[in-house]
Amino acid sequence: MEKPLGKRNLRDFGRLSNKDGLHLKEGLFFRSGKLYRLSKKERIAIEKLGIKTIIDLRTTDERDQKPDDVIEGVTYHVVPLIDSAMFGITHEAGKRAKYSEPPNMPELYKKLVLLETPQQGLKKAFSILLDPTRVGPILLHCTEGKDRAGILSALFLYALGYDEQTILEDYELSNARSEKKGKIYRNLIRIFMFNWKLAHNVYLAMLAKREYLLSAFSAIKENYGTIDAYLRDVLDVTKEKIDEFKARVMIEE
Repeated sequence: MEKPLGKRNLRDFGRLSNKDGLHLKEGLFFRSGKLYRLSKKERIAIEKLGIKTIIDLRTTDERDQKPDDVIEGVTYHVVPLIDSAMFGITHEAGKRAKYSEPPNMPELYKKLVLLETPQQGLKKAFSILLDPTRVGPILLHCTEGKDRAGILSALFLYALGYDEQTILEDYELSNARSEKKGKIYRNLIRIFMFNWKLAHNVYLAMLAKREYLLSAFSAIKENYGTIDAYLRDVLDVTKEKIDEFKARVMIEE
């Protein structure tokens, strides 16, 4: 899967085991970055996965500027987690790219779980993920497959009984792509803007640092008591829904 889809930050949740020794059936649940201008090899690889449903977590502007390539037979769900691009940097690289001071990433992650718009988006995304009538593999993605996809993926894994260390390690896998891209941005800002502080801050914002995800978890616990209560009371992810879901798509090693 890493070739040719490595640069799309695409991976299968099925490779991970939860605290009870169960794992999702492989080839059913995927996460990635945007699916814009797929190469021929990438399109073939995506089609071989047999994906039938895609959840796009991006803003309207992001989708308009870089729409997903249309893949025949796929149902697309637009589920934006934010109202507008909150990341403070473009996702373009080059002389004409515009860079501004990125947000405080731990604070941004808190907003992604506490504000009403992200909460409604997460709730809708879970309803699609857990839908017992949905058939075939599903893929969720944002732009880089790191922040919004990272939050949804982390909560998804937590709901299914994965421990914190497994969730954090899966989240950090995005650095295989993000760190390389972050270094490109850092160098471009240094070269064209001569701003070393901004270059460093943009680089940090591009990374999947576990402190970002942990800040979201801490915010949930501070405001709702437990992550389980947040899932149940805010996102309508009940124990009954999770038990039914596990019985359908999780197996023992």
